[in-house]
Amino acid sequence: MKSGKSILAFVLIFVMMFSLSASAFADEAQYKGTKEFLKAVDGDESLTCSLIGIVENDQGQKFEEVSISYDGELSDYIIKMKAQFSEDGEWILLSVPELLKIDEGEQLSILALLNVLNAQSDFVKFYLESSNWAISSKLGVIVREGVVADIGMEAIACLVLQSDFAYQILEEYDT
Repeated sequence: MKSGKSILAFVLIFVMMFSLSASAFADEAQYKGTKEFLKAVDGDESLTCSLIGIVENDQGQKFEEVSISYDGELSDYIIKMKAQFSEDGEWILLSVPELLKIDEGEQLSILALLNVLNAQSDFVKFYLESSNWAISSKLGVIVREGVVADIGMEAIACLVLQSDFAYQILEEYDT
């Protein structure tokens, strides 16, 4: 009987560890903008966030990265995003790193279609990553303290809508 209680306690602790809300991650965040954003998305059931931590890009810039999954009415499928917050709180870069994978031989025709999509969107841009033949989308926004959460949520909606639109066109084109 004692081992049954131990197993139950272990299972409860395990479940609690993986059901942390975004606001729990906000306490762990180091950048002010990241904290503000994570606290704001806490009540949104369509977003699941997890804090990745401080990362550095090829140019030596440091930012705090958050993994975001969107599962809501703006899209027919789950969109996995990354949000990168600058240390100074002046910008957020949102991306969908792998919107759709393509075959290597389709790159030229897909590039022409990506150019059309990029010409139609002022904010979201689409890229073909040659390392894994995946189409990604990116949206960069400039923010100021106190509005990171509002602008971040609007930017997510914009990225989701544009990525979903592009996914449907590219998937139809790819088949």
